Amino acid sequence: MELHRHQQSGVNILRLRGDLRRGEPTDNLKASLDEMIAKGEVRVVLNIGEVNMIDSTGIGVIVRGHTQMKEKGGSLTLVKPSKFALQTLKIVGLLNILHICDEEAEAVAAQD
Repeated sequence: MELHRHQQSGVNILRLRGDLRRGEPTDNLKASLDEMIAKGEVRVVLNIGEVNMIDSTGIGVIVRGHTQMKEKGGSLTLVKPSKFALQTLKIVGLLNILHICDEEAEAVAAQD
């Protein structure tokens, strides 16, 4: 899995590509989220439009990041989940918990 990170209007944007599954992919995402939280950067947009598959470990990393950022007064917003990713989030009951946007600009604006 590839992970690209940049900032826009004080919001960290992470673009993921590939499968978000146990092992290096989830370890890398967790490390990036942990680093941002440690720096107090708790406004994050996670673009998962090019993530074909999310396993339970990937779901756990997203939920953990969302929870920790919310506790620190921030938020984690998902952008463009693929059909499979959206289906997975729905099955595990996270659509009502996580904020999901269709576009990055919309997600960044929602962070204000």
